[in-house]
Amino acid sequence: MNTIVSINTHWQRLPQAHLASRLAPDLPGLYAYGEVVDILGLPAEIRWAYVGRTSNLSRRLAEHESPREPNLALRQWLRSGLKQEVWYRILQPTTLRSLEADLIRALTPPFNTIQPQLVN
Repeated sequence: MNTIVSINTHWQRLPQAHLASRLAPDLPGLYAYGEVVDILGLPAEIRWAYVGRTSNLSRRLAEHESPREPNLALRQWLRSGLKQEVWYRILQPTTLRSLEADLIRALTPPFNTIQPQLVN
């Protein structure tokens, strides 16, 4: 039986998106890329750009960092030089699809190419 030893119920912040794949665990979960807007160095807003689900956070974030990222708009955004963060949450694989759809509906990230009503 495949079980995850510890499920983290809180979102984890990786303030440097380009290092996310090296810092995220090899576990299933949700992740979100966001652009951080600072006011005098204080994070004032996060503009969510992309939400995803995966069976292996580290591997999937590395795929996004690759020059072969298939989502052209996301690839360009990731290389834009904006202040970007990745947030992730470790979850049971059975909950990923529905929670990803909920986040896409709520945040309407511009680089998600699937429509939330199609994510089930």
